[in-house]
Amino acid sequence: MKRWEVLLITVCFSLSALAEKTNEIVVLTPKKDSTFRANKQLNNNGGNQKLYIAKVSYVRTLISFDLKEIIPTNKIEKAELRIHLLNKTGKKPVSFTIQPMVQTTNNIAWGEGTGNLGVGGQKSRLGDANFIFSSSRDKKWESAEGKTVINLLDKSLWLSPITTFSNFEWKENEWLTVSLNAKNIESIRKSKLKIITFGLWGTSGDQYYFLSAKESSSPPQLRLVLKPNKEIKKEEQKKKNPKTTKTGK
Repeated sequence: MKRWEVLLITVCFSLSALAEKTNEIVVLTPKKDSTFRANKQLNNNGGNQKLYIAKVSYVRTLISFDLKEIIPTNKIEKAELRIHLLNKTGKKPVSFTIQPMVQTTNNIAWGEGTGNLGVGGQKSRLGDANFIFSSSRDKKWESAEGKTVINLLDKSLWLSPITTFSNFEWKENEWLTVSLNAKNIESIRKSKLKIITFGLWGTSGDQYYFLSAKESSSPPQLRLVLKPNKEIKKEEQKKKNPKTTKTGK
């Protein structure tokens, strides 16, 4: 299992300063996102314009991006996850972690749903994800080995943390930018399961962070610096323009 490492963490940092002129910057918004909680374990909150981070780990936010949108002839050189804090409540800052979910067919296909009744969400419909099911009533969350797990709290559902923030002073209307290991993102793009899901949850503090969801005007972003892969492009060009061979009589 690959270990995820943080190369750099910065707030409101522009990738354009790092990219070469020949590179391309692509910004992906989530394919789906939602917040789930253990005390409302059968509820869904996929239609809410807000995501949540609380002081406790049993409130978990998921954000998924689809890497199928990346042109195969490009290589991911740099990657950043960007999240916007809409507002917050409480006094003491929250400590929280960001971890990628293990990739399995069931896990990447979790149903976002349309629940939207405040922080608790509403009862899951058939196919909606919740704290126990990736797809309500028939598909559970599972480990990398494909074994079903009890719920989103199970450690075997998560890879090593990308980063953790301790008592992080996150200001309202501020973007948090976390640099990712580009090689890991590129390996997912090349895999059959091209969706990456990030989990966010708190561990201490007393504040409640309200994050902008994909339905909002400031959705989460996966910002990628792409470098053209010359070798792949050469192969594609050969297929389009095969050389003709002359034969003598």
